[in-house]
Amino acid sequence: MATQINNEAKQRNYLEKVGQFYRQVQDWIQNDFYFAITEKSPILDTIGTYPVNVLSIYRKNRQKAALADLFPQGIAVFMGDGLIELKGIFGTEWIIYMLKDGIIIDNEHDTVTHIYQGIEKDGWYWLEESEETKPHLMNKALFFNLLSLVSDYDS
Repeated sequence: MATQINNEAKQRNYLEKVGQFYRQVQDWIQNDFYFAITEKSPILDTIGTYPVNVLSIYRKNRQKAALADLFPQGIAVFMGDGLIELKGIFGTEWIIYMLKDGIIIDNEHDTVTHIYQGIEKDGWYWLEESEETKPHLMNKALFFNLLSLVSDYDS
C-alpha cells in the first residue's frame, strides 16, 4: 500500500512538471502557433500505468496536421527525473528533467561530481550530442531550434 501511495505521488509530481513545461511552451509559442492538448492513451512507466496529455503544435495558417507533438514518456530515464519526446516528421528530440543534485559519480580521487557539467538548477534540459555531451536548460530560443530540427518549421 505504501508503494502504491509513493508511486501515485511520483506520478503527480511528474505530471505537474510536465504541466508546468507545457504552460511555458504555450507562452513561448502563442504568437506564432496554435496548440492543443489532448489525452493520450495511458503510458506504461516503472511506477505504473497512467494517462498523460500530449501537446500538439500547429502552424497558424494550416491546422490539418501537427507540426510537432510533445509526448510525456514517464519518469523512467537514466539521466534524470522525467522524459518528454518532441516528435515531428523529421525526427525526435528528448527533453529530460534533471536535478541539480541528481546523478553523481565517484571518480578515482574519491570526489563526487554530477554526471553532467552545467546542471545549475532543477529543470527541463536538452542534451547536445557532441564530443562532450552538454546539457542545455530549456528556453524559448532552444525550443524553437529543436522544433526546427524535428519539423519543417524554419525559424
